[in-house]
Amino acid sequence: TSWSGVVTTLIISAGQAVLFILIFEFIRSKKVFSDLYFSRQTTNPKRCRPTSPSSFLGWIKDDLNIDNKELNRIIGTDSFVFLRFLLLGFKFTLITSIICLPFLLPIYATGENNLTGDDELFNIITVANLNQSSPRLWATLIFFYFYVFVICYLIFREWDLILPYRLKYLAQGEEDSLQEYRFSIMVENIPTKYRSARGLFEYFNYLFPEKVISASVCLITQKLEENLLKRRIAIENFQILSLKKERDIASPEIFVMGKKVDGLEYYRQEIKKWDLECQSEYDNLLEILININKSPTLPNYNETEIFQPKNKKTLKPNELENNPETSSTKLSTTGFVYFDSLTTKQIALQTQLTKMSSSTSASSISVSSMQSMISLNSPNPNDLIWENVY
Repeated sequence: TSWSGVVTTLIISAGQAVLFILIFEFIRSKKVFSDLYFSRQTTNPKRCRPTSPSSFLGWIKDDLNIDNKELNRIIGTDSFVFLRFLLLGFKFTLITSIICLPFLLPIYATGENNLTGDDELFNIITVANLNQSSPRLWATLIFFYFYVFVICYLIFREWDLILPYRLKYLAQGEEDSLQEYRFSIMVENIPTKYRSARGLFEYFNYLFPEKVISASVCLITQKLEENLLKRRIAIENFQILSLKKERDIASPEIFVMGKKVDGLEYYRQEIKKWDLECQSEYDNLLEILININKSPTLPNYNETEIFQPKNKKTLKPNELENNPETSSTKLSTTGFVYFDSLTTKQIALQTQLTKMSSSTSASSISVSSMQSMISLNSPNPNDLIWENVY
């Protein structure tokens, strides 16, 4: 209830603000930190502005002069909305301060309670200095309704400003966003009979005729990843022993199965072994990729082309049950379907694809319930942990 705590907090906060600004300006002026402060000029130069002046606080003027359209283009819709939200909060508090200081504070400070003492210095300028029956309380009520009106007006103005950017984002996405990502869905719990690029495509093409551009089923590459890891470990150990040999001249020896062997020769053979294993597994996966685009009931397509069988025979789902290509153990239960429009994608997301068991819901996915195939929003490729898709 005293001013001492307020003043102390104000001094500490002001000191921290000045300190952080000075540190920020000092680091920003050093070229060694350019990747930290100006990373977009390297990673995405089309969506960044020219470098701000290197003078102290020279960036403030440039940032204040940027218009909303350019700001939205540079930082994206999500960040743009977040900045507008922060600005809206600043407007709320600014209006409160402007009205409260010249009008409410004098009314409270001259209240009937006449609070005195060091412990009551802060309460003197609050509503606590007014009696419960004081007519001055009408000023507080009037200010309350006025403040609510101003807040509603500012929210409406902000909504009116953001809405066009939001609608444009929903219709077109970000400037550099992939159309394949925006028009695709991720399918989980794909039944065995549809677990191929051809089978998944035909299933969705039957539900949405001439609306599906392509479909794919994720491969299980766990064995290849394990082989690549073992190969990398062998290479690293070979490099370590090579450095030791250069330093000690003598060829280093290691123990393998209780026997002492030449370390360099052992890891050289290990590298050759895992090279062959990795190549064999890679060839196996490549063969699967080629075969899943072939079917005895449909014309063959070049594996390098996007599978788009327009005006071709469309198989009904029950015709795919004996599809031999779905028997591969390298095909996972997760796939992606790419549609020709955002409208079709949204309809597919809201479509019950297969019979769903009573114990399975979209919020609680049961991998063992293979009859409950579900569709989800396709994640951003940069956000996907690919080793977890199977």
